[in-house]
Amino acid sequence: QEEKELLKSSISALKQEIEDMENYRVSSSEEHQRLVQLHSNEVSSLVEALDKNDVEKESQSSQLRNLVQELQTQLQDQKSGRHRLESSLESEKAISTNVTERLD
Repeated sequence: QEEKELLKSSISALKQEIEDMENYRVSSSEEHQRLVQLHSNEVSSLVEALDKNDVEKESQSSQLRNLVQELQTQLQDQKSGRHRLESSLESEKAISTNVTERLD
């Protein structure tokens, strides 16, 4: 009889241990899923931030390209203006020289 009670007690303790292990397994699985979801959310946030950063950098690059193009156009315009002024100055000098020679 005593042996029977000892076996019942051992079986009951084993059942409780099995139940505790199952609860721990379920709890661990839920925690694992929570951590996986958290990690997934963090990765998504980082990818989104990187994409946004790429878009901002592309926008800045585009603005810089436009600015460089505008400055190149202005420089070309200045060069053309300078050439016109130099040509005009040469014409004025030629006229001045011609007039001076005729006066002499």
